[in-house]
Amino acid sequence: MADSSRPVVSLVLLCFNHERYLEQALRCVEEQSYDPIEVIICDDGSSDGSRAIIEAWCPPDRFVVHRVLNDVNSGICATLNRAVEHVT
Repeated sequence: MADSSRPVVSLVLLCFNHERYLEQALRCVEEQSYDPIEVIICDDGSSDGSRAIIEAWCPPDRFVVHRVLNDVNSGICATLNRAVEHVT
């Protein structure tokens, strides 16, 4: 159970055609022991299987997850700006 007196830690993951690294990165996120955590995971219009991995990911119930999925590649700055909009 999350301690409401502790600050929320926001993990922001940006992805563009990183299918080969994505599952390992998500496992590392799942292994975090701090509570509370929110995860903002962004796919910047990948053409590999990254988006499918992100959409299929079932994180632990203790995480708040925001998925930001760009239809076209917008670049790292624009994608990071979209991600930051979801950070609490």
